Amino acid sequence: MLEISPTGQILIVGSRPSNFGREFLESKRLVFWHSTDNRSLSRLTLPKRVEAIIFTRFISHSLQQKIMNMARVAGIKFFRFVRGTGEIKKMIGESGILNQEMPESPVLTSGEMIEVTTAMPVPQVLPQAQEVEESLTKEGKEEKMEKPKIGFLTEFVLKNANFSANAGEEIKRLFNLAISQGLKTTERSVEFCFYQNRKRLRQQAVTEKTAQPSIPKKPLKRKKDSLVAIEKWLTTADIIAVAMREIIEENKYLRAEVKSLRRKLTEIKSVLKANS
Repeated sequence: MLEISPTGQILIVGSRPSNFGREFLESKRLVFWHSTDNRSLSRLTLPKRVEAIIFTRFISHSLQQKIMNMARVAGIKFFRFVRGTGEIKKMIGESGILNQEMPESPVLTSGEMIEVTTAMPVPQVLPQAQEVEESLTKEGKEEKMEKPKIGFLTEFVLKNANFSANAGEEIKRLFNLAISQGLKTTERSVEFCFYQNRKRLRQQAVTEKTAQPSIPKKPLKRKKDSLVAIEKWLTTADIIAVAMREIIEENKYLRAEVKSLRRKLTEIKSVLKANS
């Protein structure tokens, strides 16, 4: 359950302005660090009234880790897993925060910020400011997430995904499963890998369905009179070769005769021209 004090605020990180209506954007109980707000994200300071942090899917893993470390130092509770826009709206709506008026505080102002540096001593954490996260722990120490190997995400998705289920719910389930197994990834990476492999499997299924089955060829059988037929073919080939040679010789003789006749015709033309 999302609960904050009457003067507290909720910080939503990595959102998009177009995904939230005016009742959310204009609410004094909500602070937005949009994914397009580079200046706010680069400063990495937390508003003083913020008591809870929610991450959306439009945020990098490294930036999320930095903000979670800042929240631990400041004693601010946060939700470890990224949330969809619809889920965030439902959480805020069920908590009734939008309908609650924020009283003016003489001590805290909206302009005050907590500067966080690496040399800053860790303050004492209030009992009510505990982390809301489903992280894996062992003997009070948080386990380090395993560094992914090349191709690990494709293998993980192919092994655990149900491509016939609802895409949004299945992507969220796969991401939570990956985190629970200690795999270092983001929901955006899981989403991309899910759609890529689903498309590839569908194309493969269509190709296998439309492929023509191969028909094995029957072995050739030698006819009984095949040797006789070959002998006849060779004899016919010899006859054709002899005929071709005779035609060539006859062509040579005819070409010589044509040259002789042309020469005689030229001589006759010369005599007739001289006598005229």
